[in-house]
Amino acid sequence: VRMSEVPRFGGDIVSVTVSRTAGHWFASLMFRVESTGSITRPSDEVVGIDLGVRELVLSNGERHPAPREYRRAERQLRRAQQALSRKQKGSNNRKKAKAKVARLHYRTRCARENWQHQFTHHITQDFGTVVIEDLNVSGMKKNRSLAKSVSDVGFGELRRQIEYKAAQSGATVI
Repeated sequence: VRMSEVPRFGGDIVSVTVSRTAGHWFASLMFRVESTGSITRPSDEVVGIDLGVRELVLSNGERHPAPREYRRAERQLRRAQQALSRKQKGSNNRKKAKAKVARLHYRTRCARENWQHQFTHHITQDFGTVVIEDLNVSGMKKNRSLAKSVSDVGFGELRRQIEYKAAQSGATVI
């Protein structure tokens, strides 16, 4: 078996988890590494983030359009799911249709995760203090007009990533 990426860490492998998602195989390696202990604080700049379903606006005026990956793939998903529902249970064609739906969901998930990682990396590397609004995301998801858009941006995941990346880089989250 060939790995597509060489491990970036030296140390002992503690565990390996093999998983399959939408027809792709993945291996997650957990290493035991020595802590470097050096955290470099980014800068003393403070930034506030206004979370919106269309765009995220920073207090310094930067605007980052929110990814609308689910909205972009919605028509394809609808058609693929309709085709899946018409297939006879247990048939090979149903398995193929199910795999197609899974691939579409996986593609939208990967695009959203990529955008989230890029945005949160930018925030935590360029600013020493990050102020983020505290939203009732579960309440917003109950509003039928906002639910898809709120889920598409992934406010909860954005906040989680900002918090753990800020802890790693030495930034403060308020």
